Amino acid sequence: MVRAAADPPGGSGASAAGAASRGILSNTEGFTVHLGSFMDRANAEKLQARLTTAGEPAAISQATIDGRLWYRVLSGRFGTRAAADAHGRDLRRRDLTDGNGTFIVKPINSDN
Repeated sequence: MVRAAADPPGGSGASAAGAASRGILSNTEGFTVHLGSFMDRANAEKLQARLTTAGEPAAISQATIDGRLWYRVLSGRFGTRAAADAHGRDLRRRDLTDGNGTFIVKPINSDN
């Protein structure tokens, strides 16, 4: 099961970060950049905050894998894999990842 987690718990949903998150998670068209997976939501939120402070759109999605809940940090929405890859390289160059690299993925839809 995958669920969108665009806003921090207790958030109003009206924040700029929340709006950007909903754009990243809104459908399955194009590509996005997966920047990190965390079992602790606070760590995912820290990376999301670093990205948004740097002016980059970021979202957190949740996935249960083998009975364990993971929080995934995603950034951007791109029409081509090449554009997503260029964005990922730029984020790595600017040290805006979890240190384990980036992955280009199809966007994760909250309805899946």
